[in-house]
Amino acid sequence: MRFLFLFFLFIFLGCEPSERKIPTQTINIAVSANMQFAMRDIASLFEEKEKIKVELMIGASGKLTHQILNGAPFHLFVSADTLFTRKIITEGKGVGQQYLYAIGSLVLWTNSKDLKDKDLFNLLTDHNVNKISIPNPTTAPYGFQAKLVLERAGLWKKISPKVVLGESIAQATQYIYSGVCEVGFISSSVLFSPELKNKGYWQEVPKHLYEPIYQGLVITQWGWTENRKASTSFSEFMKTPAVKDILLKKENVEENFSKNNKYIISVGRLTYQKNFSLLVEAFNDIAKLYNNYKLIIIGEGEQRYFLENLISKYNLNDHVFLLGFKKNVFKYINIAECSISSSLWEDPGFFLIESGLLNKPIIASDCPNSPKELLMNGLCGYLFKNNSKDDLVKKFISYKEDSLNTVNKKIILAKKNFKKFSFFNHYLQIDKIISTND
Repeated sequence: MRFLFLFFLFIFLGCEPSERKIPTQTINIAVSANMQFAMRDIASLFEEKEKIKVELMIGASGKLTHQILNGAPFHLFVSADTLFTRKIITEGKGVGQQYLYAIGSLVLWTNSKDLKDKDLFNLLTDHNVNKISIPNPTTAPYGFQAKLVLERAGLWKKISPKVVLGESIAQATQYIYSGVCEVGFISSSVLFSPELKNKGYWQEVPKHLYEPIYQGLVITQWGWTENRKASTSFSEFMKTPAVKDILLKKENVEENFSKNNKYIISVGRLTYQKNFSLLVEAFNDIAKLYNNYKLIIIGEGEQRYFLENLISKYNLNDHVFLLGFKKNVFKYINIAECSISSSLWEDPGFFLIESGLLNKPIIASDCPNSPKELLMNGLCGYLFKNNSKDDLVKKFISYKEDSLNTVNKKIILAKKNFKKFSFFNHYLQIDKIISTND
């Protein structure tokens, strides 16, 4: 109990216990409660890199907004909803444009063993569930979205007498953890904190029942005036791959790949060249025909937020996963049933080679350069017309309808052909050309 008391005391007061030496500079950051655990790790990395101390004040986004508008000395504001960062800017208390650092996910969570492995959403109206925790909809974005979920599901009037409001995600989480409430709505990122990881039982809330929770960061006018350099430095640090890795670990459940699902994979930078928007649109059609498929896209780039919006537009948040940059893509290719390349142009096509050598069926655009050569004009894979969504869907259907023997023959032929394109063989060819020129 002493551990729990200290744990929640740190949450409410925004304390950041540390044994590190305090640098000469300090920046104060207002942080929404759902981001508190990720921000501990981010602040620690930033302090180590820049030698600038970070003090975190944790609270509900609405309350922190009110404090900043009334002159609270925060250098930056990390909000759970862009509605609040936008308000800070329009009221003249923020500088420049806000930075969208993440899209949040809403989950139902229980710490009751009696509710383990049960459908928590269906249990909300059960007479055995007496209290349901949600953050305050007025001040906490996740509380607002939780109420929206219940309204859209036609449950708000039925269960509102059971609802217990927490001032923030932190208090709503405490109510569930301590057993005051049997179940409640919280942010998925909270569940991946060291204190709560692997505790209780949770399930994702269907994303079509609430609006995307865009989360924003802004430098305050006070921070800009008081220490522009340090404030800007932290804002830029939030855009680095190291921070994205932390946020993905906190928000995604990417390692929990279900054996009941089948996976399609694509790898590459999130850029115009890779044409992932076409892949998402094609997958929207594929998922209607084969509803047990999920799409994994590995890579990072400037089109991330465009793709996230597209995924939300088609209500594919539970089916398409942008996992960011991964040092080892092979384990993800291994769990996939097939690989798809939607590139507008491609050279040399290492993802296709890696997929072929890992015995994966390949579907690729007949774009200029490597795919046609790699797939021998379709003999050892499936080629679709470049930038044609309909033909991509058609080729996926062909792959599904082909006999196992036909698919395996393509895989064997691909593996044999791809060995010509190994790194070592590339080296030998280059060395041969150089030697000839000499």
